[in-house]
Amino acid sequence: IEYMQTDSGFFTSKFVPFKGGKDSGFNSLYYPGEACLGLVYLASIDETYKHKWLTIATKALLHLHKIRETQSLEAIEPDHWALLATAELLPQLDKSVVEYELVYEHAIKVVKSM
Repeated sequence: IEYMQTDSGFFTSKFVPFKGGKDSGFNSLYYPGEACLGLVYLASIDETYKHKWLTIATKALLHLHKIRETQSLEAIEPDHWALLATAELLPQLDKSVVEYELVYEHAIKVVKSM
């Protein structure tokens, strides 16, 4: 999953070996949230790399926040996977950091859009 994430936090959701690897021709609506939820669950059982997995998940949710922050509520898809991931991630983040607030704001906006 880490390999499939760009510096911006975007996930390429398909890997096709015979096409050279990452296939950016398809953009999955739900893959980022699914990947984040998996990473948060992984962090809960892998204490050695817990911080790493939570950082990757946070980065992905911050990317979703960035692309959705200027969208109208009507334009935001009902991304339940991102909400599930956020519910698991927020209790593990420091409430005093800006990332917590941005991930929280994103979840509120997605909920309101539903």
